[in-house]
Amino acid sequence: MIGLALSAALALGATLPLRAQGATIVAGLESFRDSVATVSDTAGLRRIDRALDRTSAGSPIDALRSAIIALRLGSMGDLSRALATCRAVARARPDWAYPWYCVGLAAGARGKDTAAEPLNLGLAPGRGDIERSADAFLAAIRAAPKFVPAAEALAELVLEPSEADRRAEALTAIRASAPASPTTPPILLLLRGRLERLVGDPDSSLAAFRAYDAGGGDHALALLEEARTGLARPAPQPDADSVYYAGAAIDDSMAVAGYRHDLRFLAPDSALRGFDAARGEGRASWLRRFWEARDLVDLQPAGTRLAAHYRRLVYAEQRYTRLNGRRLGWCDPGRGYDSGLPDLDDRGVVYMRYGPPTMRVTTPVWGMMPAESWRYDLPGADTVVVHFLDLHNVHDYRLAPTVLSLATVPGCRRHTDAAPLAVMESRAGLLPDYDRWLSGTDLERARLGRRDFQRGEATIPRVTTTDVDPLRFARELDGAGRVSVLGAADSGALAHFAFAAFVPESLSARVGGRPGVRLVAMRRGGHLDGWRGTPAGTRLVPGDSGWWLIGHVALPVRVGVTHLRLAVLAGDSIGAVIGWDSVAVADVRTGPGLGPLIVGARSSGIPWVSDAGDTAFFSPFRTVRRDDPLEVYAELTGARPSAPYEATLVMPPTGRGLARRLRGGAPPRG
Repeated sequence: MIGLALSAALALGATLPLRAQGATIVAGLESFRDSVATVSDTAGLRRIDRALDRTSAGSPIDALRSAIIALRLGSMGDLSRALATCRAVARARPDWAYPWYCVGLAAGARGKDTAAEPLNLGLAPGRGDIERSADAFLAAIRAAPKFVPAAEALAELVLEPSEADRRAEALTAIRASAPASPTTPPILLLLRGRLERLVGDPDSSLAAFRAYDAGGGDHALALLEEARTGLARPAPQPDADSVYYAGAAIDDSMAVAGYRHDLRFLAPDSALRGFDAARGEGRASWLRRFWEARDLVDLQPAGTRLAAHYRRLVYAEQRYTRLNGRRLGWCDPGRGYDSGLPDLDDRGVVYMRYGPPTMRVTTPVWGMMPAESWRYDLPGADTVVVHFLDLHNVHDYRLAPTVLSLATVPGCRRHTDAAPLAVMESRAGLLPDYDRWLSGTDLERARLGRRDFQRGEATIPRVTTTDVDPLRFARELDGAGRVSVLGAADSGALAHFAFAAFVPESLSARVGGRPGVRLVAMRRGGHLDGWRGTPAGTRLVPGDSGWWLIGHVALPVRVGVTHLRLAVLAGDSIGAVIGWDSVAVADVRTGPGLGPLIVGARSSGIPWVSDAGDTAFFSPFRTVRRDDPLEVYAELTGARPSAPYEATLVMPPTGRGLARRLRGGAPPRG
């Protein structure tokens, strides 16, 4: 049986004047649609529908009400009749907003149903109806610029990845319907703020979200949206991180879902159990630890990774969204990687984790599908190359295991002999192997092809499960090096890092004050210890055609294998990252132990002074002056006072004497 609310809406509609632009008519039709949406009695709906006068001489309002019933019936069946009825009223009354709004609802619903049906073939089923839906909503706003339902529906539609190319056009219309004022309906302000952010106007986006908050919107969600926009700016809003954590501390289901949604690009569900279990301020504390750990590993200043995440997110949503809800098959089933994300293609997945590539190649190759190749130059001479192929030309770029996969031609047909050559010529600068392939024999090409496939098989899991934001300097210091040694402290072991970096004469004047150092120690299980500051004793010493920046820093570490990493900051955008070094940390309290030998020279060394009787001069340089006496140091731990110990230093020769060279003998190992 049809409910009382629907009956009342029908009775109200029968008495309304024929002013479809009027607020009363719109409110009545929307009330009628809300009532119909709760009715599941299809037989009762059809009886009411038959009772309405749908002839050309009948009331357009009745026709619209009939279309609304058809929309409800269409959600449980065929939407074509609803679309035809709405179009008939729109043709008869093109200056009315509601008929166009009705056309948009019907076309959009039919397009989504078509796309969701797996038996519908084609690369973009339902695309035509979705386009017609956007056109109809725009027509409704042109007929009545303040028609809020059409503006809301249009904003929701163009926020979908498939309608990214309609956003600028839609935003122009929505701005007229939704001024950034607390008097505008909150939901429309929320949608407008998101759209402004994607189009690239952060100031208008922030204004819309603040008006949404002031107008009675969800406060926690408003804080999250403000933080998303403020952090994504090229220069982050000064208080954006504080706003981010303030929103996280509020137990609001919509906002919490939004925070979790943003984390899914970096962490799987299994890693987010702590976030799910936290409440209130505990959730904000969990997020602080999450982002601070990433800053520490990458040797970045605090807050850097959080801002980079949202810059990457907005960039990926603007450029790397999947325009088709379907993920079509790979030529070789089982080989294709699938992120499981419905909104970003594989370029977006990698971009979210690794950021902008150092080098991007998008050279088109005639007769082959669209493809891209990215190279990342990471600290420590670590080069990562990934390839993406839009196999079906539907703007869904997928990770390819080898550069030769880019030679695929439409229909997954076998490529011609010229196709791999064209691909390699366009990407020869990415890796030395690709350049060698061009001049190699068939046997050499086969070997290089296998090696590239193995490289890709290892790289794809890496770029889809790890994330980095490497510290970079506008001017990288050359000759950076370090010496590490373990020592004892009251609380356990200390990792000592002595470092040096060459500063050319042209940059020495820009080395400001006392340079800074960032040191991180990471153990298995992800435990991090970090140090930021200016180490005592850091100084510049003269060298050939420049200066050497030398210093020393110590960090408490725990028992076990520890990975250490260091960055030296010599001035504004001047510095060097010194790569990972693994050391085995023993328990210094269990007994005597001898650390590694350190060679140093007092005139060019870096003093490590714990007290008068514990001094060493590390020498980070590969060579020393001929007249500079060398000293050898070793850290002895766990020794008892006054107990006798004996150590013997043996230095076997490393060269080859004349007699040994004549006999062909190898030099002794030392």
